[in-house]
Amino acid sequence: MAMAGGTGTPRTGGFASTFIFIALLAGAIFGATFGQALDGRIAERRVLSILAAFFAVLIIWLVRHFLGKAYPAAFVKPRGKSIPLAVWLGVTFSSVVGGLAGHDIGQLFGVTSGALYGLISGTIAGISMSMLMVVYFHEHPEERTEF
Repeated sequence: MAMAGGTGTPRTGGFASTFIFIALLAGAIFGATFGQALDGRIAERRVLSILAAFFAVLIIWLVRHFLGKAYPAAFVKPRGKSIPLAVWLGVTFSSVVGGLAGHDIGQLFGVTSGALYGLISGTIAGISMSMLMVVYFHEHPEERTEF
């Protein structure tokens, strides 16, 4: 049986990287979409970035929830349980951090488009959220989530 990267635990599916990649793409796409939609409505770019990151993470959660029923291993879904509070706090943290980092990176490069602010913020928030979920479920095998 193959062992996962030096941890001594059996590899049970290898879907963690797939989940991270899907979260990255969805964060970028939906972050840009919401950034563009909010561009004319919200003048403050920092608030726009945080909201775009939040909505991107919300859409990632909805995709994970609905597609997780069909492909539970690919979407980091604990079997028979709700998502723990620690994961929800991590998701909220990811949204805020992704939005603030996206704003600062956009400002550093002189970005003027709300869609680009949303793209950067959603990508960072999606990666951050997926990594936090993967680490949490790896460290808490009692949640019975397999990768």
